[in-house]
This record gives sequence, C-alpha cells and structure tokens, in this order.
Amino acid sequence: MARQIAADVAARRDAETERARRRSAARILLGLWAVMFVGFAAFGSDSYTSVYSSVGGQLVLAVVLGVVGVAVVWLRRLGVEPPAARFLPRERP
Repeated sequence: MARQIAADVAARRDAETERARRRSAARILLGLWAVMFVGFAAFGSDSYTSVYSSVGGQLVLAVVLGVVGVAVVWLRRLGVEPPAARFLPRERP
C-alpha cells in the first residue's frame, strides 16, 4: 500500500509540474497579448488602427478578442486540478 501511495504522490507531483508549465506559458501569452493590444491602441499609427474605426473593423476586433477570451478560458481549464478522491471515506452519522 505504501508503494501505491508513493506512486500516486509522484504522479500527482508530475501532473502539478505540467500544470505549472501550462500556467507559466499562459501568463506569458496573456502578457504578450496585453502588451500588443495596449501598444497598438496607445502607440499604433493610423495605418494599423484605422481599419478598426469602421463597423466591419469593430466586428473583426470583437471576434479577435472573443478568440483570445476563449483561449484564456481554455488555458485556465487546463491548469485547474480536479479534486482528488478521498483516501479515507467520511464517516456517516
């Protein structure tokens, strides 16, 4: 039983290491996206930002931001650990 528990702990540790890598990658991607969007909004020349002043451009921008939002939610779901099963069952009253 001790070997089985040790193997389970090692597997959970490995899974948490993978999740930490995904979280780090997600933070980096979100940071880059934020810098890019803010940079274009604040410092972008009219040649880059003028396309978003029309209705079609606003729709394209909404789609792009929607895709980024879906990607953020997806990355978040990848990084959340499902609750572990209890080792000892709860006592029933």
